[in-house]
Amino acid sequence: MKSHLIPIPVLSLLFFGCSHLSPPVSGVSAVSRSASVPWSPPKPDRKEAARMIPPAVPDTTRDKMAGLTLADAVALALENDPDTRAAWAAARSEAASRAGTLGSLWLPNVTLNAAATRLWSFPDGFDSRQARDSLTVTRAEAGLSFLLFDFGGRASSTAMAREALLAADWTHNQAIQNAVLKTETAFFNYCASRSLLEANRTSLAEAEQHFRAAEEKHRVGLATLADALQARTAHSEARLAVLEAEGQVRITRGGLATAMGFPANAFQDIGAVDPGPPVPGAGRTVDSLVTLALAARPDLQAVRAAGRAASAAADAALSRMLPTLSLSLIHI
Repeated sequence: MKSHLIPIPVLSLLFFGCSHLSPPVSGVSAVSRSASVPWSPPKPDRKEAARMIPPAVPDTTRDKMAGLTLADAVALALENDPDTRAAWAAARSEAASRAGTLGSLWLPNVTLNAAATRLWSFPDGFDSRQARDSLTVTRAEAGLSFLLFDFGGRASSTAMAREALLAADWTHNQAIQNAVLKTETAFFNYCASRSLLEANRTSLAEAEQHFRAAEEKHRVGLATLADALQARTAHSEARLAVLEAEGQVRITRGGLATAMGFPANAFQDIGAVDPGPPVPGAGRTVDSLVTLALAARPDLQAVRAAGRAASAAADAALSRMLPTLSLSLIHI
């Protein structure tokens, strides 16, 4: 009876090939064992997550909350919004990439090479380990090369870098507009919920007066029991509306806080100042708004710039299939 030994590498390949899970990550399973069980992270990551405490709100910012205006809310949002920072960093990266492209394509290339060689002579062979003569040879070389013509590849690469930078800049502008719109929406929602709460509290006070009057009339015989019960129902509905409005105020206050870059529970109260009616000229026609959007919307301009960058990239790729003409100068 013959026995066959399977090499360990083959067993490893069979094991990992049949396994449905990836190798462990920091001593824990790479994924959860089922869709209904949450994944448990490694201990270092759990400790790091536990230390993620939001920073404290400065006192100057808390002072602004007593009379927060729309301009203050937008300014705080632009200072703390991570999307605008990410878009700005991407634009700076594209600017550095464009500067590198201009430097590498439109400036000459300079090369400097130096070498030193030491030679020994062994007349009696290497076994003697005695060299009679030695010679040192040094060599220095400087080169200058400049691309003269490449069938438009250099110009296409420059245009691609330029359009990519413009797309990143337009994207940054769009991130700023999104942050402003998000903050304005949260600000107006908070103001609307506070106004609704005040209106519901006024309705509750009126319903309470009607309820007391109906109870008194029923007591003295001037109203029926149905009238008293109807007044009680209206009073209860008014109280429920006040409770719902109070909850909505808390929700919108948390939304405004997060829009400004703070935790939802950072402020117990925000004294937002109602900006009042819209400015004159807001009632424009739909056609004029569409025309303005096509001409000035940053996201559309970013898409157009990205399309031009892709076209320039295609031209640059086509030029790499063609020969180039360069001028080289070498000095020894």
